[in-house]
Amino acid sequence: MNLGEIGWPVLPVIGWTKVQRVYLTRSGTLAFTNIPQSGAHFMLIWSVRGTDASEQFMGIGANDDTGSNYHSQISTGTGSTPQATTSNNVAPTGLRMGVVPPTGAAAGIYSFGTLICFFYSDPARYKRATFQTHRTISLSSEFSEAGSWGWDSLAAITSIQFAVAAGSLDVGSVAELYILP
Repeated sequence: MNLGEIGWPVLPVIGWTKVQRVYLTRSGTLAFTNIPQSGAHFMLIWSVRGTDASEQFMGIGANDDTGSNYHSQISTGTGSTPQATTSNNVAPTGLRMGVVPPTGAAAGIYSFGTLICFFYSDPARYKRATFQTHRTISLSSEFSEAGSWGWDSLAAITSIQFAVAAGSLDVGSVAELYILP
């Protein structure tokens, strides 16, 4: 039975091929290496929490580039209070692409997100993506965030690394990589 037939939302992955799933069994980082170059676009889906005592911004880097070659624009909404934030010419740890719950967050509290990167292997285009996150810090603190991500490089993306400014990602953090031909 298709989950959509019983009223559950089904991720629109028709045509997308799952490449890899990374699940942390000990704290560390989420990374994808050897991304196939046969696709036109890729999609990341994640659910993460952190090991630091305070919440941390999360960023995503490409090809192990830790230089100040990234930027993001994010719009946040909580209730009736909108906010927009821009990060320009920063390293992946300086990006804001969602917030990772701290180690002291209640069990089951994770932040979730998706990112779609367009033309990731095209050598004629700088790499750009859009993302959406659901930021959960506690059962009474939740936010929706949407934005854009950019890596100022013409190189094909062959690897992806999740980055937090302090601590690392905790046990149970998971990410999946899909490509669209």
